[in-house]
Amino acid sequence: MYDNREKVQNITKAFYVLGYYIDEQRDGRYHKLKVKVKRKGCEVFGQQGYFNPKPYSEYTKMEKMLHLIDLALSEKPLLQDPPHFPLIALPLAPNKKATCVAIAKINPEEIKNIYGARMEAVTLFFDKDNNIADIQKGLTRTTRLAYENVYFYSFSTLPPGD
Repeated sequence: MYDNREKVQNITKAFYVLGYYIDEQRDGRYHKLKVKVKRKGCEVFGQQGYFNPKPYSEYTKMEKMLHLIDLALSEKPLLQDPPHFPLIALPLAPNKKATCVAIAKINPEEIKNIYGARMEAVTLFFDKDNNIADIQKGLTRTTRLAYENVYFYSFSTLPPGD
């Protein structure tokens, strides 16, 4: 038993972590990595390469949803820092059903610079326990956004509550 602990100790007691910046291109290509060490007796452990992110249009519906959840729920999203817009949520009560409308003020120039000609807007509604209660999606062309400010709105029919 002691031999195994000593072996693990010897393997992990001195190691280096290499890090370097890469030019991110959204092409999905694989890039090989190879690290050599001149000192005798040293071994290199690590991944053999990495994939560039692929273009968003090539993601599956599941991959897009995972990115959305990462953006919405992570304090520091892995893939991007989402733009922030002023938003207000208002309760409505038509036909004795509790509904909610979320209205966001968006500057079209910010959107065009980030997203190009097309944009998918997604509104997430959370319950009092911070669980996703509803998801609403909409597509628009940013080229149609000609005004100084645009107000995006999304409705959701939710049961009464916080």
